[in-house]
Amino acid sequence: LAKVTDVGNIPTRPIGLPGTNGTGIRNFDAALDNILRVREMLESSTGRGVVPVVLGGDHSLSIGTLSAAIAHDATIGVLWIDAHADLNTPDTSPSMNLHGMSLAAVMRLPYGGADETTGSQWARLLNEVVPEQALDPRRVVWIGLRDLDDAERQRLVQGDVRRAVTMYEVDHFGLEGMMEHAAGFLERAGVERLWVSLDVDVLDPLIAPGTGTGVRGGFNYREMHLLAEFLYELVGRETSPFDMAGVDVVE
Repeated sequence: LAKVTDVGNIPTRPIGLPGTNGTGIRNFDAALDNILRVREMLESSTGRGVVPVVLGGDHSLSIGTLSAAIAHDATIGVLWIDAHADLNTPDTSPSMNLHGMSLAAVMRLPYGGADETTGSQWARLLNEVVPEQALDPRRVVWIGLRDLDDAERQRLVQGDVRRAVTMYEVDHFGLEGMMEHAAGFLERAGVERLWVSLDVDVLDPLIAPGTGTGVRGGFNYREMHLLAEFLYELVGRETSPFDMAGVDVVE
């Protein structure tokens, strides 16, 4: 049996208001501090033969966890299980919430706006947290998407839209077929170690009413249980195609 060691909680700064002058990324200073603490904690365990399991608040914490993982192994792949793509940069985000920019950050997507405060914040985040060798977009597959902003749609289409599995495709082709599809993409990208990032808003709000970003039409209890069984087949057996790099459960 696997040994589980609880290393405790990471003290975090309280979330307050938007930037001091009313512009920029919401709660940036507190969020950056929290992300740096998460990354520091992960760096102490990554590479020691352990599998980090991070239970957290919003999805911005994955900027810290994935940055630590990528710094150790830039060839990891990511299975992003979420109702949202989290591919906004500050110039495309309607909400200016950092948890909607997580993958854009670890992919080091550039800021295309003109606001100096926001540009400076984005540069700080990339320079202080994200490794220079960023996450390769070809090593990411999304599962459960159903609420995308316009810029996120464009970025997915400009890349390879087949890596984005929506709830329509899950309903149409079945969860088993879509998990096989996702695994095939990751294997063809050369992924050997897989990070799983699970946002509970992939579940229907009837199942997970506590999330602040719920979207109707998500997984029900049985589908989520089946997804967990498929994940075990992907990373939990000696014959699995991938080794488990780590896991987040957020929101």
